[in-house]
Amino acid sequence: EAGQEGGGQQRWGPGNAGEGQWRGDGGRGRGDGEGQWRGDSARGRGDGEGQWRGDGGRGRGDGEGQWRGDGGRGDGQRTFRGPREAMSGEALEARQANNDAVRAAADWRAVAALLESRGSSLDGENITAMLIKVARNGRPEAASSAEFEALVASLYGWVSALVPTLRPKQLATCLYAIAKLELFNAELVAALAERAVEQLGNFNGWEYSNMVWAFGRMNYTPGEDWLNLFVYWSENRLAMFKTVELSNTVGALAKLGHVPGPTWMEALTASAVRQAGDFNNLEYVNLLFGLASLGYTGGADPSAWLEPLVGGPNGAARVAGMRVTDLTRTTWALTQFDWKPPAPWLQAASRAFVAQLRFCLPSDLATISYSLAYLHATPSPDTLKLLAFELSRCWQRLSGDELANVAMSLALWQYRPQTDRMYQAERRQAAKTAGPMAGGHAATGCDCAAS
Repeated sequence: EAGQEGGGQQRWGPGNAGEGQWRGDGGRGRGDGEGQWRGDSARGRGDGEGQWRGDGGRGRGDGEGQWRGDGGRGDGQRTFRGPREAMSGEALEARQANNDAVRAAADWRAVAALLESRGSSLDGENITAMLIKVARNGRPEAASSAEFEALVASLYGWVSALVPTLRPKQLATCLYAIAKLELFNAELVAALAERAVEQLGNFNGWEYSNMVWAFGRMNYTPGEDWLNLFVYWSENRLAMFKTVELSNTVGALAKLGHVPGPTWMEALTASAVRQAGDFNNLEYVNLLFGLASLGYTGGADPSAWLEPLVGGPNGAARVAGMRVTDLTRTTWALTQFDWKPPAPWLQAASRAFVAQLRFCLPSDLATISYSLAYLHATPSPDTLKLLAFELSRCWQRLSGDELANVAMSLALWQYRPQTDRMYQAERRQAAKTAGPMAGGHAATGCDCAAS
């Protein structure tokens, strides 16, 4: 369930430069295309994907921006210079040289050496590059853990000092890196979340996804107000999310216990349908499981998105190749929607279940058998015999709920254990193997144990 490290493209527009911050008359903002700014009684982002507010009204700016003007629509364009334009050529060259050195660093020790030697010339972009480089390479062996953690603590200190200058890409990358490193710093994460609120309208798909995935990975909730704003701003961008971003986002929201509204859910499922053939198994399972965990029943027309996503041309082949864990999560998720999979899908799921019975934990046996029965799968008599045989080996390990699920599935399939000769023969053999402790039961072949 690893998050996506993704990368976005820089967007440039007239009169704008990059994604920096600036202050004008009573305002604050960021540079081109992805910036927020405040002017006189106004709030918004530059041309491209910005939003601002003036004296009432609503409209669309140049590209994908929303703005409010004097009660009408129109085209707005920023003419302010951003920080990149304000930087000298020498400063830009120094930043690029630092980035190149970070990319060339062989390991975390090389990053530590760069931090020590170039500290005075590093900015937010350079420090972010260092942090993600260290996170990608992973933690070292225990013998070096103290030095490694000292480096991470130093980088965290730099990030904390630079938080007010960080742009969306850097905020998302820092949060993702902290989650990957599993070295949690509550104060730093809270500061990054607070800074992100100021720019939530400026993130792109992978940045939104990585940020909320990181919160889920860290079991850290930024608060309901933050999550409500996240849902509000991300809704119109869901169409641009890739498959991994869709599944990671919905999975993280489920883990954080935040349920978006129906319009957000519909936008997400519509985006998923457009990319139905691009999901890999993990993304597919996580998407369905995340939606089900959020209590989503499928919307006004569940078949509109579940039919192409689950019952499409590759649906049966996909489920036929699932591992036990994925099969358990998928079949359970489908029981939560107001929709039943087509017969070919159910047949493929049943075959996959039988083929992996010996790898199933008791909880898997109970969940998959009940889910398939609920979804109206119709296993063959031989399949039921195999299932009953596996269940006979784990009765004592089933919890009360699992036992109830097993009993319900067998009842729905109208299974009768007393007529199953294979099952009774196995029980008789078990009684004989038990020896004298079985008493007269082994000698007489009594079927009391089976019944």
